[in-house]
Amino acid sequence: MPWFISGALIVLGCFLVVFCFHRCFGFMVTVDGSSMCPTFQPKTILYVRAIAPGSVFNRGDIVILDDGNGKVVKRVVGLAGDRVRFVLGQVYINGHQLFEPYLPKGVATYPQEEGHEIRVGSNQYLVLGDNRKVSLDGRSYGPLDVRQIQGLVPYDGPAPRLGPLNFATAQPHVWR
Repeated sequence: MPWFISGALIVLGCFLVVFCFHRCFGFMVTVDGSSMCPTFQPKTILYVRAIAPGSVFNRGDIVILDDGNGKVVKRVVGLAGDRVRFVLGQVYINGHQLFEPYLPKGVATYPQEEGHEIRVGSNQYLVLGDNRKVSLDGRSYGPLDVRQIQGLVPYDGPAPRLGPLNFATAQPHVWR
């Protein structure tokens, strides 16, 4: 077999291995922007778990999604059937204030329109960035279809201030 054919087969084999790993296990992304600060600083490298069609997400999960302008990192806040309101800087789900221990004290969440209620439909999720002052999120574009979610960040601990995540000290994701 000529050397250029065997070289092409090796390249093709490597491509298939990377493609299969990406589709079956996950992929890496670099945070670009400050919408998830202080949870994730810009340039933080995240491992993202690939998801299967029909996956279900929980309130508080951090996901990678396509918001129409590219891949972004956001936190799931509203689930299918929820009614979400923003009152005096707080998030209310179905009339109850949302407990958000992942946000620093004093973070206020204000809506795009005062008094506006967001209804999350079936097969939809409402996502917000943790840096509520600068995040372009579900308050402006509304609930997202589950098909826009491309992966789950399996991380439940505080991220380091600088550099990549240290997965040796990270707590495993708790499935609810």
